[in-house]
Amino acid sequence: MAGGSLQADQVAVGPGARAIKTVNTANEKLEQKGLTEVRDRLNELLNAVTAHAGSLDKPNEVLDSTEVVAKELAKDEPNKLTIMGVLNGIADSVRSVASVATAADALGKAVLLFL
Repeated sequence: MAGGSLQADQVAVGPGARAIKTVNTANEKLEQKGLTEVRDRLNELLNAVTAHAGSLDKPNEVLDSTEVVAKELAKDEPNKLTIMGVLNGIADSVRSVASVATAADALGKAVLLFL
């Protein structure tokens, strides 16, 4: 961008930009519902995926799957089966990166406990 000005609530650029925006939207919804534990675990998953993207076989697929989970969590009535299925898929695909697998597992446990 050259010249002018930019005003925005959120600006995200790059491969994970869409997932980050979706997670931020889900965070707001989870906060409104008082589900801060689920929100925190979702953030940990996104942070782990972005921090270890270079170690993942298919980081874009993992980011896309994280986005699917975030979209589902943002719904008024999230589908636990969908969330758990996607999280299990993430955990299976990232077994070699323990921090990402652990984050996916922690989010799954929070979903089962709080939703």
